[in-house]
Amino acid sequence: MSFFPDPSTFIQIGSLSIKMYAVSILTGAFITLFVAQAKLVKMGYPKSIAEDLFFGALMSGIVGARLWYVLFYNFDTYLANPISIFMTWNGGMAIQGGLMLGALYGYWFARRRKVNFLRGADAIVPAILLAQAAGRWGNFFNQEAYGRVVAEGYYNLFPGFIKDMMFIQGAFREPTFLYESVLNIIGFFAITYGLRFVMKLKRGDLFYGYLVWYGITRFIVEGLRTDSLYVWGTFIRTAQVLSILFILIGLLGWAGFFTRFFKKQKPLVLFDLDGTI
Repeated sequence: MSFFPDPSTFIQIGSLSIKMYAVSILTGAFITLFVAQAKLVKMGYPKSIAEDLFFGALMSGIVGARLWYVLFYNFDTYLANPISIFMTWNGGMAIQGGLMLGALYGYWFARRRKVNFLRGADAIVPAILLAQAAGRWGNFFNQEAYGRVVAEGYYNLFPGFIKDMMFIQGAFREPTFLYESVLNIIGFFAITYGLRFVMKLKRGDLFYGYLVWYGITRFIVEGLRTDSLYVWGTFIRTAQVLSILFILIGLLGWAGFFTRFFKKQKPLVLFDLDGTI
């Protein structure tokens, strides 16, 4: 058994290995679970709600992220060797695909457990930015999600381990993974604690705030990357197309466009006839 036998591997036990990519994703997922669980309990939901949602949403997110990547990255190659679709330890996940499938699972779960979707999304979704921030370090260990070639001096103020890992294909690369990781952390605090100071919050606004923040962040950072996924046969980056969609949905949500699609819960009226309440 050996720890860190290479930069991308956390532990090697014989032929079995656990990759830093997986560790990064799971670390982010459990951070999100902890934060979301605390918020849901504060809202009055049982602690088990977050735990029950966690596994299904995580699995849906991983499946969605992998399928989206496979769909837009050398799809013919994956079709020629279908077993390679399951080799996620080699990298190759597109988080936006995971977000979409995870959201569909979350909506189904909310309907099934009679949880208000927007209220639950306000508690959970902004915390996903923390998972994404941690997940970007999985890209770092796999030497993915990087940008243009930069001079060695660019890394003068960076820790040495980042500089060393950003030497890819014979040149130093811009650490776009780090840009997005930092912006995701800033976004979590801005949405969770700052949004209330700039607008009067209504149900769903934190969820929509996530879509706007992440959409803008990803659109900008994606434009700096040199390893993007593209719509087949074009130079259109799939992540930027989805980012625009996220931004539009978020802005429409803030404007109240979707309120007609979500039923408002009727208030509970209690009659204290005997003075015991």
